Amino acid sequence: MNKLTTAIAALVVAGTANASDVYSYSSTFDLGELGISKLALEIPVGELDLTRGSSDAMEIRVEISGDDCRGDKEPEPTVLAKSRGDRLFIEVDGEDCTAELDIVLPESTELDIEMGVGSIDVVTSHNTRIEAGVGEVIVRVNSAEFNRMSGEVGVGEVGIRVDEGGNVESERFFITESVIWRGDGEHELDVDLGVGDISIRERD
Repeated sequence: MNKLTTAIAALVVAGTANASDVYSYSSTFDLGELGISKLALEIPVGELDLTRGSSDAMEIRVEISGDDCRGDKEPEPTVLAKSRGDRLFIEVDGEDCTAELDIVLPESTELDIEMGVGSIDVVTSHNTRIEAGVGEVIVRVNSAEFNRMSGEVGVGEVGIRVDEGGNVESERFFITESVIWRGDGEHELDVDLGVGDISIRERD
């Protein structure tokens, strides 16, 4: 079993359930050593809080709960992980469940996030794509690192408030809003939300 498989197995099986049927999962592993530069997350319903760390270690903690919460293929909900090339895929697998994820990610790791319903609060300075159905998305950026940041919402509002001047294009058609910011950096941020609010702001 290679190092990547070992790390993923630890993430999947390190789960416990308490008396209130709250399933907890946690793991820490070195993305640099494993050759991972991109993280893809798939979350049906829940909350994501993602910050950045100074090392190559990724720390992840997940709590899954719900009155009728169960797994899609298994009796209990699970956190599934697999790798393909330099990308790590993590998926919350469950029905009638709400997941709360706290992740600390290396600074240089790129992001691809898909969520059905919930809230997302992430910190990023590299290429990031976020697609969500309903909820709130907050992205905290180092704007000097980006050449393009965009937010589009079907019903709701988009706000981009960053330190770098940049060129801003804004378009609103009835209840749909689209905002594109262009700067002098290297990376791109794309946020697409069905219903809710998008806020892109300077990180602390």
